[in-house]
Amino acid sequence: MSATIAAPSANPTISDAEADAIFAQVLTAEPLFSKAEMWAIEKNFVASGLARRGGLATLSLSGAKLISEIETDRESALAFANLSKYIANYLEISSDINKLLETAQSRLIVALANRMDCEEIFAEALGGDDETS
Repeated sequence: MSATIAAPSANPTISDAEADAIFAQVLTAEPLFSKAEMWAIEKNFVASGLARRGGLATLSLSGAKLISEIETDRESALAFANLSKYIANYLEISSDINKLLETAQSRLIVALANRMDCEEIFAEALGGDDETS
């Protein structure tokens, strides 16, 4: 999976006044949560990995195999029903995390765009080949 960083355009699509207003919003933005709350969110997200792994494992079964296991084994049917519930929770958590990360990315881009050398910074970041992207 790779991260996408959008480099600022040489032809901005917003006026300087609009850019200044956005920067002022970011400059005065309060933290969305404390470090303790951040770690609680992270812990909850990591704990939901079982749902992700279980869902992916389910996709490694053929449809016929999945249906057969559910039809012939009550314990399997209960396990898959629970997995379905866990996956629904995981999807909700993932959606919330995605919204938070979009906010983080927006704040980062605005803060970086304030640098005089922001185009060089973005170019260097885009050209980098680190393992976190």
